[in-house]
Amino acid sequence: MTKILAVGDFHGQISKKLFNRIKKEKPDIILTPGDFCGNEELAKLQFKYAYGEEEIPKSVQKEMEVLHKKSRADGLKLIQKLKSLKIQAYGVLGNWDPTNYPFDMGYGRVRPEDRKYHKRLKYLLTKKFRLVDFKLLELNDFILVGGACTTSPGKIDKKTLQKIKDNSEEPKRKTNKEIKRMIKEYKRREAIYLKNFAKARELSKRTGKSIIFLTHNAPYGTKMSKIRSKSAPEEARGRQAGSYLERKMINRFKPDIVICGHMHENFGQQRLGKTLVINSGTALEDQFAMFEVGEK
Repeated sequence: MTKILAVGDFHGQISKKLFNRIKKEKPDIILTPGDFCGNEELAKLQFKYAYGEEEIPKSVQKEMEVLHKKSRADGLKLIQKLKSLKIQAYGVLGNWDPTNYPFDMGYGRVRPEDRKYHKRLKYLLTKKFRLVDFKLLELNDFILVGGACTTSPGKIDKKTLQKIKDNSEEPKRKTNKEIKRMIKEYKRREAIYLKNFAKARELSKRTGKSIIFLTHNAPYGTKMSKIRSKSAPEEARGRQAGSYLERKMINRFKPDIVICGHMHENFGQQRLGKTLVINSGTALEDQFAMFEVGEK
C-alpha cells in the first residue's frame, strides 16, 4: 500500500502548522495540483479589472507587475520548502505558475518573462520532486497520468467559440488570432491526453493498478467547478469554471481517482460514476487530502 497526501494551491505560502503536519503524517508520496506561485493582492486586482471594459490605470499596471514578480519568486521558494520535506513528490503546474506551454487555455499567450521563471523552476526539479504535466508514470501501486493547468473554457466547439466571440462568457473579448491559437492548443492537449489515457488503461488491465489523474482545474459540470468564492465578482458567482477537456477524459477513460484544485472554495470530494474526484483545497487554509492505494 502507498500512503498519498494531496496538497496544492499554496500561492507562495505554507504555514508551519501544515508543514509540520505533513512531516508527522509521513506520506510515501505527495501529489500536488500546482499553483505554487500566487499573490492575494494581485488576485484581487485581477478580479477587479477582469470583468467589464474598464482600462487598468498605469499606476495599477506597475503595481501588478511588482506583485507578479513577487508571486514567481515566492513560488520558487515554496518549492524549495516542499523539497526540504524529502518526500517523493509529483506535481503539475497551475494557472499561477510559469509554464512553457505555447498558449494557455484561459489566459492567452504565455508572458515572455514567465519563460525566464520556468527555466529557474526547471533547475529546482529532481527525482524527488518531479513535474508530470502531460506525462504518464507507472509507479509501484498506481499509474499516474499528469494533466495541466487547463482552465475555463477549455472546450472547442461552435457554440462555445461563438460565446467567446460574442463576449457573453469571457470577461475580455478574444481576437480571431487568439481563438485560432486556443483551438490549436486544445487539439494538442487532447491528442496527448488520449494517447496517455489509452496507455494507462492498458497498463491498468495488465497489472491491476489503479489510475490516478493529477490535474489543476476541476472537471466541468461538478460541484467542484462552480464559482462560490465570496471574493469573486458577483457576476462570476455561480458560473462553472471547470475544464471541459478534463471532464471529457474522465467520462471516457474513468480513472479511479482524480486529484484537482484551483477552486479553493470547493474542498472535498465527489463521485463521477466509478471515479472519485478529490479537490485538495488550498494550503492557505491548511487543507489537504490523504488516502492509500494498493489493490484496486
